Amino acid sequence: MKRVLITIIILISGCSNTSVTDYPQFEQPREIMKWVYENIKYDFEKSNLLEWQSPEKTLSTHKGVCIDKSILMMKLLKDQFNIESELLIIETDKLFITHALVRYNNQTYDPTNNEYIYNADPVFVLNYQDTMIMSSNN
Repeated sequence: MKRVLITIIILISGCSNTSVTDYPQFEQPREIMKWVYENIKYDFEKSNLLEWQSPEKTLSTHKGVCIDKSILMMKLLKDQFNIESELLIIETDKLFITHALVRYNNQTYDPTNNEYIYNADPVFVLNYQDTMIMSSNN
């Protein structure tokens, strides 16, 4: 729990609204997860996993870690289908490793691995607006 609180404190710094304008058009919301998985590569060189990047940066660099991919998916869901989703942080089986997921319509999605997640037990949940605010500074 301490680690989650420390992470939240680190992430809350200077905030503004963000907009994503350069992205493909999707016919159905479920297409977004697959597109993010196929087009946004995992950034193995990212030095600070606690630093969230904006959806614009993820789109322009075509890379990011799990939280960046989830934030982009959330933004695309909102922009194209007016779906407000939640960012979920879960603990994995590995010691002290967390992973980011997206939840909307009572279903949980993993854009990093292109999977639907059942029985996700988040240690932290953040709504759409707060997620966009926290990612907008990077």
